[in-house]
Amino acid sequence: LRPRDRRLNTAEEARVQEGLRVLADQGVNVDDLESLGAGFDRELTGWRDVSKRKRPDHDGIVEAYGIGIGEHLTRATDLRWRVVTDVFGTDLAVTDQREGDFVVVPHNLVAARWMRAETGWIPAVVRHLIAVRAE
Repeated sequence: LRPRDRRLNTAEEARVQEGLRVLADQGVNVDDLESLGAGFDRELTGWRDVSKRKRPDHDGIVEAYGIGIGEHLTRATDLRWRVVTDVFGTDLAVTDQREGDFVVVPHNLVAARWMRAETGWIPAVVRHLIAVRAE
């Protein structure tokens, strides 16, 4: 089964812009993978340092860094923001414009690593995706 995709609507475009604003307010430069990675690591470490009962909801952090990764990919490759629907649901994603067979759901990349408390991964993973697109 092939995923279906469509352009972002106004609300979804605003969601991307809000995520970018959150990152900019934190001093994160989405054009710099080291900055993006360090920001994520800082947020995850800070969140984990707070007692479980006092931790804020992490969804906003995952959202912002998913958007940051997606935006970096759109600036560095031929991928573009789209809304993708497949058997797993509907998500903001970055996809190719030719065949639609290359789909990255940045929020899933971030959420999976957040659950494992993984740090130091963003630069290498995003560079790998960029290299794959260059092939």
